Formats: sequence, C-alpha cells, structure tokens
Amino acid sequence: MRAVSGPLLFVVREVWHPPTDVYETDEELVVMLDLAAVSQDDLEIAIEDNVLHVRGRRQEPFPSNKISVYRMEIPYGDFEARIHLPVRIARDEVQASYENGLLAIRMPKEKTRRIAVRVEDSR
Repeated sequence: MRAVSGPLLFVVREVWHPPTDVYETDEELVVMLDLAAVSQDDLEIAIEDNVLHVRGRRQEPFPSNKISVYRMEIPYGDFEARIHLPVRIARDEVQASYENGLLAIRMPKEKTRRIAVRVEDSR
C-alpha cells in the first residue's frame, strides 16, 4: 500500500436546511425562512398531507476556477425545509412573499364549522 502525501479532499454534496421560524397567531400560522441570495425562480413551495415543503437552490457566486478557499460557512446548492403543520390550514388562502432574503409563508387557519345536531328522544 502506498502512502499518500498532502491533504485529502472529500467533497460531499448535502442538502442544507435554512434557518426557519414558525409561529402561530389567532388567525394564522406563519413560516419565515432565511434565504439570502436565493432567486425566486429557484424556489418551490408545496403542501403535502400536513407538511409544508420548501425546496430550492442557492447558486454559488464564486468562479469555478478558484484556487483556494480560506473560509466557507455559507451553504450553497440544494436546500430543503420540511415543516409539520401543527394546525389545520385553509390551503386555498396560503400566501407567500419574498423580500430582502426572507421568505414569509402565511397560512390562515381553517375555520371550525359548528353543526347543530338535534337529538330526538326515542322513548
């Protein structure tokens, strides 16, 4: 077996998870994601079953011929966030906005319908 001299470089491409806030008000559930430098064209939002999926890609802004990297803390490439929805939402009224790198998804809560049921005396 031959000894290897110099550093070894392993590149693993993983899906990263953006910082996410989720909060509830009396009227809605709000999800905020920090997606700085992500183009709106690279975003996909879907609700499947009771889970909100936000997927996309942050393009790497560096030239492909870079010689050295001294520090790299900002994740690039594909990302995904999966948020379990703790309340029932009105899916037809969901709204999303993207401004200054923050994606805000506002999901109004589904209105509870009360149904009056008359119980007849069977005696």
